[in-house]
Amino acid sequence: MQSGFARMAQKYQNVVFGEIDLDSKMKATASIQKDQLPVVQIDEIIAAEPKDVEAKLAKYINYTTKLDIKSASVHSDLQSYIIKSQLECLNYSKENPLESIITENDSYLESDVDEQLLISIAFNQPVKLYGIKIIPAKDKVGNAPKSIKLYSNARNLGFSDAESIDATDSIELDSSYYNDPDIIKLRYVRFQNTNTLSIFIENNIDDDDVTIVNQIVFIGTPVESNDFSVVTKKTE
Repeated sequence: MQSGFARMAQKYQNVVFGEIDLDSKMKATASIQKDQLPVVQIDEIIAAEPKDVEAKLAKYINYTTKLDIKSASVHSDLQSYIIKSQLECLNYSKENPLESIITENDSYLESDVDEQLLISIAFNQPVKLYGIKIIPAKDKVGNAPKSIKLYSNARNLGFSDAESIDATDSIELDSSYYNDPDIIKLRYVRFQNTNTLSIFIENNIDDDDVTIVNQIVFIGTPVESNDFSVVTKKTE
């Protein structure tokens, strides 16, 4: 699926996106020219560009395209739950501090010998992870992450592991996302009791040798637990 439509499939999870092999569907092929592909039909309107499709979708679904953290009634920024001393990353340049990835400033995380990064986040208590927001470094959108895999509670993950085992969730982004980054909703049911999160960034928008990201924001809630360590006995 084209990256623009793949991003919308992640964003609009109450809409089903699919692909049709037009070479095997002769009737459909007869009405669509090859140079028009890919196309999406909504009612009687055919659109080929992801931005046009997204504009037309807004007429049919109740969806807030940008979920502001401050206005979220249930979910919030989980930055205060991250154990900074246990923050780890494989293949990052030491020119900037590793904490740049969870801190709102002009610093950024940069890959070292190639484009891949493997970031490990530990929380000080189990959390329900709703989504993430990826912020590019200023004037470096071409180096921003494109293909991302997330692994919940997969400790001591290496690059070979990340490339061989199934991810808890995966994300495909294109440059249009970074024009105005918003929260990417994850498969929430798979992140209900997350103690650690591994983020494997495979490549970047321009397929450059260096990947650069300013900040990753984690959105969710801590897992509520009842404390039964103290039981008060009712006396008559």
